[in-house]
Amino acid sequence: MHPKRELNQLAAHKAVLRRSIRHQRLGFAAAVDPILQPLRWFDRARASLRRVAPFAPLAFIVFGFFKRRRSASPSRSGGRLFHWGRVLRFATRGLGILIATRKATQANQSVG
Repeated sequence: MHPKRELNQLAAHKAVLRRSIRHQRLGFAAAVDPILQPLRWFDRARASLRRVAPFAPLAFIVFGFFKRRRSASPSRSGGRLFHWGRVLRFATRGLGILIATRKATQANQSVG
């Protein structure tokens, strides 16, 4: 075992080292903060896009409603039905993703 005086010296040295490390970490964080600002902006933009992404299928539905196929004649109603079937399938998938995303977000918020 070490003598008491030596243990006290080691404890004092350890405290000095901890203060030095803390000071260096704070200085490093202050120096890196301006450099990381563009990454924070990118992260916020990505988070915003993730919040908007579930609504993208709804935008395609609206686009599908306004889109007119000029070459389709009234006798080709089967083609129109097929077209709207695809749009509805896409819409239901989008709504499913929206619901799942909301549930996951609520679960993450309740955990955090």
